[in-house]
Amino acid sequence: MTQEMQIALEAARKLAPEERAELAELLFDTIEHGPEIDAAWRDEADLRYQNHQQSGQVALDAFDAVDEARRRLRAKP
Repeated sequence: MTQEMQIALEAARKLAPEERAELAELLFDTIEHGPEIDAAWRDEADLRYQNHQQSGQVALDAFDAVDEARRRLRAKP
């Protein structure tokens, strides 16, 4: 890791979790993906959607899913 990256990482660690998440998204968006990567993500999303549809499970929205995961983590001994 370069010194510049180390400095950036140390500064990022001082941010609130929400700010770190936003920064991660912003940094990710600066990477050129290319059409083949975008196509691979579309294919993966389609596959996951098809698997979900075939499973018959009820989907939760992201907020409910995170809340449920937190409840399960708190319930662990």
